[in-house]
Amino acid sequence: MRGGGVVNGGNGNGAVRQRIRATGQSAPDNVAQGEDDMGGVVDYAAGNSSASMSRAIRRSIVLIESSFAQPVSLATLAAAAGLSVSRFATLFRKEVGMPPHRYVCLVRIGHARRLLRDGVPPCAVATEVGFFDQSHFGRHFRRVVGVTPGHFVASPESERALG
Repeated sequence: MRGGGVVNGGNGNGAVRQRIRATGQSAPDNVAQGEDDMGGVVDYAAGNSSASMSRAIRRSIVLIESSFAQPVSLATLAAAAGLSVSRFATLFRKEVGMPPHRYVCLVRIGHARRLLRDGVPPCAVATEVGFFDQSHFGRHFRRVVGVTPGHFVASPESERALG
C-alpha cells in the first residue's frame, strides 16, 4: 500500500458519522443511514473527540463513502485531502483509528450487509460493492461479520440486527 497503491477494502462509519455531524456539515446519504447498519462491528473512537477530525480527512471520507464500489488509490485520497500520500495515511490512521484500506473494506461490508438483507444474491453483492469476486468478498465478510454471507442471509438474527 505504498505510494499510489489501490485501497480495496472498509466500513463501520458510526463515529465518522458523529464526527461529521459535530462539524455541522451534512453527511452523504450513505453515511447518514442508521447507526445500526454496522451492528457494532467497529469502534471508531480513536481517542479523539468528535470535533477533532480534520477537514482533509473528512473530505477523504466523503470521497470513500461516495465511491466505495470503485478502486480508490491512496494518491487519489491524498489529493482529495490536499496532503502527501505518506502524511495522508498517517493522519487518516491517527484520526479514524484504522488505515484507509481497512476503512474502505468496512464501508463495503456495511453496504453488502444491507444488500444481502434486501435479498440480493451474494455473487451480485460482491461486485456491486466493489470486491473483485465472490471469494474475495466472502473472505472479508467473514473476517468482519464473523459468518459467511450465506450464513448471514440464513440467520434470523441478521434481520433483527440490521432492521
